[in-house]
Amino acid sequence: METSAKLFISGKPGTGKSVLTAHMIDMIRKKEEDAGHRGVLLYYFCGADPAADQYSDVRQEASSKAILMTLLRQIVSGMSLQHSRSLRGDEYVSASGHGMLSELGLRTRIATLLESFDTIRIVIDAVDRCENRAFQQDGLIPWILNNMTARARILLIGCQDPHVTNLVAGLPTIVMGSDGTTQSNLEAYARHVVQITWTR
Repeated sequence: METSAKLFISGKPGTGKSVLTAHMIDMIRKKEEDAGHRGVLLYYFCGADPAADQYSDVRQEASSKAILMTLLRQIVSGMSLQHSRSLRGDEYVSASGHGMLSELGLRTRIATLLESFDTIRIVIDAVDRCENRAFQQDGLIPWILNNMTARARILLIGCQDPHVTNLVAGLPTIVMGSDGTTQSNLEAYARHVVQITWTR
């Protein structure tokens, strides 16, 4: 399997995609800690708790703003870890524009802050559960795929969906198998994907 900066993992519901994602995030986090360089891991589980998304107009969809706010928190947290000090509340409020930044403002802030990292890993699980406008030409998912720094490694996970399929056309894709996948199979597969496909 060839190394790629972008990867899409798809499969039917119940095939273990989110479990695989959790294992991969855990492994990537450990690799980043062991590497000793300035890296950041950003992730969002779109299907985790859509009811908790205060920015979404649709109950079962994750809003772009909720995703961006979470990624921003993770970046600021990663910056404080890099400097071996605890994150002050005013630093996050300052970074997020007091929570009042528009989606475009959040994107700009995130892109600026990511410049201070050597490696960037972005994982979006259940991408098919994002709000429809996230897939539009100027939406969040195309922005992540097309406008992130060259140091970014991007992993999208989700069910096949017309919006997703159009955006990931041409990306390396792994299709998860049957719903009888065991925990040990998923752990082994996660190690394989992280080691072979998604590392530098």
